[in-house]
Amino acid sequence: MKKHILSLFLFLPFFLIGQNITNITPNQATQGSLVPLIVSGNNISFSGWSCWSNTSSLSDFRFSQWSSPYLYGIPVNSGVNTLDGDLYIPAFQPLGVYNLEVFDCGTSNWIMFANSFQINEGSWDCVNNTCIEPGTGGGTFSSQTACMVACGVTPSWNCTPNIDPSIWNCTDPGDGTGQYLSETSCNTACSANAVEEEISNLLIYPNPANNILTLDGDYTSATIYDVFGEVVLTTYFYKNTIDVAALRNGIYFVYINTNNSIIVKKITIAK
Repeated sequence: MKKHILSLFLFLPFFLIGQNITNITPNQATQGSLVPLIVSGNNISFSGWSCWSNTSSLSDFRFSQWSSPYLYGIPVNSGVNTLDGDLYIPAFQPLGVYNLEVFDCGTSNWIMFANSFQINEGSWDCVNNTCIEPGTGGGTFSSQTACMVACGVTPSWNCTPNIDPSIWNCTDPGDGTGQYLSETSCNTACSANAVEEEISNLLIYPNPANNILTLDGDYTSATIYDVFGEVVLTTYFYKNTIDVAALRNGIYFVYINTNNSIIVKKITIAK
């Protein structure tokens, strides 16, 4: 009996032994920031067959407090025991300590790294007449405006895309070099850029589709309706491809939500 038990352990897949997340860099950031992250782990598959529907077949990763909704990041690249990704933290995201969870592409399980990331309130330091946010919440000034007054910097704004190129934000560089002298004029320019970007860049193919539908562009969610107006598939968060293998042959309508509008496309499923 003991020999059989020993043999069973010897033949267990190696990735099931000591499977954990070991580090995340950086381990803290501030509200309203875009953070490039590196996640390290032992015996975790950061890319693989069960993650084929994700961006470049990479692991999804997300953050949560024990009672808050998930805050998802966007995977960018994977290496040996590492996953690179970007995390956009909204300005209204609750402060405090978060758990990191990474989807293992080998076992189709979420692996948790508890109490591993912290979101801090924004703060700024005046460095060489420029307001810099250190990202740790330990800056001298609790607001960018207070920092700029102390630094003698004139407020100005630039209209720039964030992690989602279809979304444009007005940000103050903190050194007076922004293109717009008022935030109102910047917001007007940003809205025009976002709508133009969304309409010109969004493509859906192939059409007719078989098992995979590709959405080449930027969006926040997509819902597919049949000709009777019934919802047959919904996907949240940006994914380049959607699995439509379960849909029957016929005509469908895809309602695509972007930051500023809803775009409707008609597709055909033909197998």
